Amino acid sequence: MLERHKHKYQEYIESNTIWTATLSNGDTWFSYEINDISPWIELQNLCNATNQYITDMSISFRNHVKTLPSNQDGYFFCKSVLGSLGMTKSSHYFVVGYVRDSVVHVTKWSVPALLKQYDEIRTVEQCKECLIWKK
Repeated sequence: MLERHKHKYQEYIESNTIWTATLSNGDTWFSYEINDISPWIELQNLCNATNQYITDMSISFRNHVKTLPSNQDGYFFCKSVLGSLGMTKSSHYFVVGYVRDSVVHVTKWSVPALLKQYDEIRTVEQCKECLIWKK
């Protein structure tokens, strides 16, 4: 969802963990789930169709913001869920990262609190489905 429409979705933004991405054309997009298609996949498709790429990215919950390094070779995002049989509650995570020196630097954050779970280095091959590359 484009930043200029953000005011329409303020209640959603204030009660959900979101990602925000600024594109090479200056537009800023944020995650807003209104249909069955992942907002990240929608942004990935848009970037591929228009030769745009992400220059800045962050994740946030209310005023708690985690910013990734700017102007990387690509950015990675996926959601993760952890649960077990017999458990009544599952744990949700955002897994975000960036491409530098041909590897993906990934951090897993609990949602909604944005508590860091771990950092790791992954290969591009492991992450290619969820990467948006710099053109």
